[in-house]
Amino acid sequence: MHGKDRRDLHGAFSGKHNPYGFEKNIASVPEYSTREGMFVHREFLTKKIAEAFMTKDRDEWLRIFAEKNFMAGPGQSYEDLYNDPQLEANNGWYEKEYFDGRKVKMVGPMFHLSEMPLSVEKWAPKLGEDNAEVYSAIGIEADQLAELKSEGVI
Repeated sequence: MHGKDRRDLHGAFSGKHNPYGFEKNIASVPEYSTREGMFVHREFLTKKIAEAFMTKDRDEWLRIFAEKNFMAGPGQSYEDLYNDPQLEANNGWYEKEYFDGRKVKMVGPMFHLSEMPLSVEKWAPKLGEDNAEVYSAIGIEADQLAELKSEGVI
């Protein structure tokens, strides 16, 4: 984030929502007002932000951010997604047959293009399923791969 955007984020934690223990807005503290300063103090700042987020639930933080005109949205669990009326209303779900024949309900593409429909063509590979192809792509020959397997390296 740059300029005003960064100050707006810090502004979301100002006043009664200030988790940093400073009497003034964190954006005005010189050590934290630059990208470099934030990087140098990232462990401290990350800890303080994490502590602050633990003081309120998700909906309260979303309300605070909305009041400050800071764009934010909820992180959702799979249970939240399954119960999300917006996904249902926008045909956000599709079913795909899994390797073992089960039908699995999954979240579909997050946007729809009229001229180029998006779909999931295949599953991600099972663990290890595409090892030979991956190792080949980085220059490991079949005999080397067999040797590494026999030695328990992979």
